Amino acid sequence: MDPLPQLTAFLSHLQTWLYTLGGTIFIISVVIAGIMRMPLFGVSERRTMISNMALSAAVVGLIIILLAIPLSSALKTIFPTHP
Repeated sequence: MDPLPQLTAFLSHLQTWLYTLGGTIFIISVVIAGIMRMPLFGVSERRTMISNMALSAAVVGLIIILLAIPLSSALKTIFPTHP
């Protein structure tokens, strides 16, 4: 019995779970950056800079997640599981 199909299925499920987790973290961080930008908590240059940095980090994280999808597909074609 070959354990490779079980490993491939596990990694596929793990990949889907990680994409979902990354998207959820992106949405939460964008919401937090937006809340930090609201004038309810006081308007200061420091708070605006922190909110800009948080939003930039969230966008960079989303770009990394979105680039991981085609990279994963490319690696699957380069290293096929079935000869």
